[in-house]
Amino acid sequence: MPHILKWGIYIMGGCAISLGVMFSSAPVYAAEPATITYYTGDTLERTYIIDKINHASPEDLSPEALSIAVDGSMDIATENGYTRVHLSPGTYTLAHRLNVNKSLILEGTTDDGKNLTTIQLAPQTKPEEKAMLTAASGTKEAPTTIQKLTLDGQWDPASKQLDIYQRGIVLHPLTKLPDPTSPTSPKYYVGWGRKHDVTIQDMTIRNMGGTGIYMEFVDNIKIIGSSQVKGAETNRLENLGYAGIAGYSANNVDVDRTLVSDVGVSGQQAYGMAFSWKKGTTDANQLAEDDPSRFPTTTEGKAAQSNATYTQGYYRSQHDTVTNSTIMNIPTWEGLDTHSGYDINFKNNRLLGVRFPIVVGGMDYPEEGTENLIAAYPPKKILIQENDLNQETDNTIYNPNKKTSERGIVATGTKYQDLLQNPNTLGFLEGLIIDTNHVNAIKTTIPSRGGISIHVTKAANIIDNILTNSEMNGLVFMSSNKKTNMSGNGISGMIDNTGTGKTADIGIRGSHNNGEDSNTYAIPDKPTDAGTNVRDNILGVGASFQAILQEAESTANALQTDTLPTILTQPLESMPAWDYLEKEPSVLPDERSYYEMESGKPLLTNEK
Repeated sequence: MPHILKWGIYIMGGCAISLGVMFSSAPVYAAEPATITYYTGDTLERTYIIDKINHASPEDLSPEALSIAVDGSMDIATENGYTRVHLSPGTYTLAHRLNVNKSLILEGTTDDGKNLTTIQLAPQTKPEEKAMLTAASGTKEAPTTIQKLTLDGQWDPASKQLDIYQRGIVLHPLTKLPDPTSPTSPKYYVGWGRKHDVTIQDMTIRNMGGTGIYMEFVDNIKIIGSSQVKGAETNRLENLGYAGIAGYSANNVDVDRTLVSDVGVSGQQAYGMAFSWKKGTTDANQLAEDDPSRFPTTTEGKAAQSNATYTQGYYRSQHDTVTNSTIMNIPTWEGLDTHSGYDINFKNNRLLGVRFPIVVGGMDYPEEGTENLIAAYPPKKILIQENDLNQETDNTIYNPNKKTSERGIVATGTKYQDLLQNPNTLGFLEGLIIDTNHVNAIKTTIPSRGGISIHVTKAANIIDNILTNSEMNGLVFMSSNKKTNMSGNGISGMIDNTGTGKTADIGIRGSHNNGEDSNTYAIPDKPTDAGTNVRDNILGVGASFQAILQEAESTANALQTDTLPTILTQPLESMPAWDYLEKEPSVLPDERSYYEMESGKPLLTNEK
């Protein structure tokens, strides 16, 4: 009988490693053995075949053996000053999460833009261990980089069950466990600093029950693809339960040339890309004391912010950009989203088959003494520019699902400015620009929805957009939009699907849309229209819909238009300022931050 070698042995760094694979005397393997290659720049430094005796492929090695080898490659590269670790083709099933060391590049093998190296994870029991990859902070000159790999979570959407903690790449700064029993334990990442300078490039992340790329308390993160060809994206996040990219308190995140496709399960919220923040357990610890949004954008304000100290609270996401990307097939919820973000830019993206393609708003909180939710902490400085929604040319390239979009672009402020100060002051969305977008085929019977909707904004610029083949409204004023410039837009092909005659190119569906600074008016009979501009729009003409339609029950609207010098219906009354923003039931599962999860603290509720 031939001799059987039960366990291969690989010697690395002076340690014997069990390969965990059974071999016969005449094994047959794939042509490509599991190989790790080291580079400094483009200079080849070393090559290691993991199983030197039998040249086994990754598929023939145990998860434990592969994890030891790949984990060890990170340390070998760091110790020797190598800059790049390259994995040969094949499927590497690891025993546990892989961490990429500071300023290293971890990459797989590609062929004509297709990733040939796949990483999977053996089944995990603890939620915090379900993420496949993480990375140490890099530097601006040498960011830590993960590229040219496929991460496959093997999640089956037919299960219709979220696995919220199964994630492809997780970036968070936690380096040690806080003491959950200590009354002085920090509420957030005090003293740890943000995870920073990480690049994720030309990846395929698929079949995750949670999120493709999850970020928490990060800075200077790049998520990019090399291909500029539509339909041939090399950075892809596909078949996900909850989100393609989710950032909580994520700063300076740049996403470019990335595809997010097929996200969500029936009856659950889902996101293509979302930039948000964590909710506090009480009103008092929501907004961090040194958060820049607490201070005016003046020299004095910046100086005061720099001298402020953190004692409690959370931070919003800011300075984030998504460009040249495609988000498609999200039938239950939103494509591009920010909750309370500052300086968020969505530019030159394509959205197809998404229920709510682009949504900008605040955060929802339980209203004391009621079962209602109230919105607080408005977003600020938002640019939505040159995006294409449901365009036929893109449909031909991507062949999306047939899900109807029920809104195009919606941007709203909040009922309250914050939960700490001025509880009776509306939170206006300031610095809003919605410019040169093409919105097509919005299907709805709800009066407040349409191609582009705005609500509780100040000095918004809604300019040079094209809106085609939609129902109910092309452009929508909900309530409390102040000093709005809505000009240069072209609206055509409106469809009256209700038979009520209330379809309009421009629908004024709420109250208090005028030239005042707030809803507290010095003149009791009518507000001013100064500073408003609803002119120079090219409006469609049809027997079944109107160019501009105002709801009869609306009050205190004063807008300068081409068709009428002023739109003004009734004298100022006690009409609610926060109306015409319908709510969907929240079925979002509770999601803990890594701090809470690893410290054993209970779940927060009503998180976004």
